[in-house]
Amino acid sequence: MKAKHGLFLFLTGICVDIIAVIFKIQHWPGAGVLFIVGTLPKLLGLALLGWKIWSYPDFQDFLDH
Repeated sequence: MKAKHGLFLFLTGICVDIIAVIFKIQHWPGAGVLFIVGTLPKLLGLALLGWKIWSYPDFQDFLDH
């Protein structure tokens, strides 16, 4: 798995959180569920990025692969 997959998951989670904030400000139902749904890809993306950084022998070039 490449680092861009972890970044994609993390950014997807951030986008869902932004939508959840809009729901929360407007007092629309479902904001809490969206916060949870947005947190899961962020955690998975951070875990994948951490594993990629930790397992790659040459840290400076890990984003090039």
